[in-house]
Amino acid sequence: TSDARLKTAIAPIRDALAKLQHLQGVTFELVDDPRPRMGLLAQDVQAVAPEAVIETEGILRLAYGNLIGLLVEAIKDLALEVDQLKRTAP
Repeated sequence: TSDARLKTAIAPIRDALAKLQHLQGVTFELVDDPRPRMGLLAQDVQAVAPEAVIETEGILRLAYGNLIGLLVEAIKDLALEVDQLKRTAP
């Protein structure tokens, strides 16, 4: 559902970098599966990007694909900061 013709109320993601800075990448093991994994905690994501969290039967799950827009905008924020620093560097 990426087609713009299927969407309404389209708005840019504001303060993407600030939102991203509230998230922490973690390593973990699932309670019933000790294999090491890495990712994010749904509760942390819910605080800054609730659109990426799905609740099913009381369990929070992440729709990681819904975080791509946030990541793209955060990278653009960083690129802008780098450009500004380059212009002011001696």
